[in-house]
Amino acid sequence: SAPKSSPVVDNEKIYVGSDQGKLMCFDFHGKLLWEFTTEPDTHGVHQTPIIVDAMVIFSAYDGFVYALDKENGELIWKHNISSFSGSSPIYDRETNTVFVGTENKTVQGGLAAIDAANGKIKWEFSTNNHVPARAAIANEKVIFSSNDAHIYCLDKKNGALIWKFRCGKDVKGRLTIDENRCYATSFDGHIYCLDLDGKLIWKRRLGIRLYNAPLIVDELVVVGSDSKQVTALDKRSGKVQWYFMTRGTIQSYPTLFEDKIFIGSRDGCIYILDKKGKLVWRFITSGAITSSPTCHNDKLFVSGNDGYLYCFEKRKKTDCD
Repeated sequence: SAPKSSPVVDNEKIYVGSDQGKLMCFDFHGKLLWEFTTEPDTHGVHQTPIIVDAMVIFSAYDGFVYALDKENGELIWKHNISSFSGSSPIYDRETNTVFVGTENKTVQGGLAAIDAANGKIKWEFSTNNHVPARAAIANEKVIFSSNDAHIYCLDKKNGALIWKFRCGKDVKGRLTIDENRCYATSFDGHIYCLDLDGKLIWKRRLGIRLYNAPLIVDELVVVGSDSKQVTALDKRSGKVQWYFMTRGTIQSYPTLFEDKIFIGSRDGCIYILDKKGKLVWRFITSGAITSSPTCHNDKLFVSGNDGYLYCFEKRKKTDCD
């Protein structure tokens, strides 16, 4: 199964990780083309892979970062960066660098900058706890969050600290950058809006804890929460505009496709909402949805905790209803 790894689509192939420690490649008919098995580990591959030219690159809970030939799954390079890695990678083409969060048995963590050509570490930055979420790149900066309750901003070329901001509790969700602002969610139940100099613009409490990546939809910022609701706020002021209730906590990151918001819930449903928060469509699976939907052309892909990879195709005459 693949409860947290979100599918990535490239050239009509789908790449997704699994609990069995595998990265798998499927065609659009659901046929398995190849699979690659990582070092033995009880958590497998929850991370979302990335495509870098002819490679598919991903991190795994065995502590390694892997680069495979995306056509046949053959290993190009691998490098051990920490005891574990729950962070998905992100790629910066300007520096040909892959940034990945690290997690060590000492509870410390950090961010590793890896040469995409050979897997060698260019530099590392240490934090006081694990770094479970994918970093974000903003011009010459790389910004990421940590379970030590901080958001860090580094020089992407050398790893020098530019600023850090303290939230109330762990910051486990992926950051979102939009119009020189950084949006983050925290286990203290707040969503934070910072400028790219690390100054707080606004924050808003939305529930008991947030483990989500904010989605920008026009003038809104949309986020899910452990309070079972999807909330849309004015991205400039933080004022709540609407909310939609599901029947389970939400760890799935929302996705925008053709003016619709796609999100999964631990109630086992995949939801499609319009920009006003009205339900357009939903599909009930047999397990929780903690991965994030991926849209490609007229298709929607999502992996579920029931062990299935789902593919939905948009109806030609209606908007997914």
